[in-house]
Amino acid sequence: MVARTTKTVRVTEIPLSVRQEEFAAVATRLCTSLKKKSSYSSCPPVKQWAPPVSLCIQDAHQVGTITLPSSKHRQAALIPSAVDWSCDDTFEGVTVLRCPTGPDVDICAVHGLNENAFETWCCGNNMWLRDLLWQTSPFENSRIMTFGYNSEKSNRGVVRGLKDWADDLLRHLCSVRASEEVSTVLT
Repeated sequence: MVARTTKTVRVTEIPLSVRQEEFAAVATRLCTSLKKKSSYSSCPPVKQWAPPVSLCIQDAHQVGTITLPSSKHRQAALIPSAVDWSCDDTFEGVTVLRCPTGPDVDICAVHGLNENAFETWCCGNNMWLRDLLWQTSPFENSRIMTFGYNSEKSNRGVVRGLKDWADDLLRHLCSVRASEEVSTVLT
């Protein structure tokens, strides 16, 4: 079984017509959906928390990530809604976190044993691959991805599965990279 995240969801099958602002608005609604209504009308409004998000093209659709305030918010986000998007908290396979036009280099981060493809790279609400790496020279024009797989040490298939994971990683990378020519891959 692939390790689950505690507060972040991956959203897939997002139409190409959805803009970053629309996706961020959906993410903000997910953050406020569990708030209790105050019976005191004189209470000043609390500033809305803008959740960290990403939205990138992957496999003829867009894929997004949303880091929510709590695991309860994550659980609520996983419930199917009126939107025809799919959500998961396992990040199995490749997830594109950042996709500039004409990237210079592809970076694909692979987590270790008993971890998952998202939270391995987090501290608090910051996911350094999604939120910080692209702001650092020389990575400003990098396509940044993660690769998730079943890494439980207690799973007997871990050692036997290494070749399968490697093949799966290469297959996913080839699929993502088919659309653009990028000469360098860092894993």
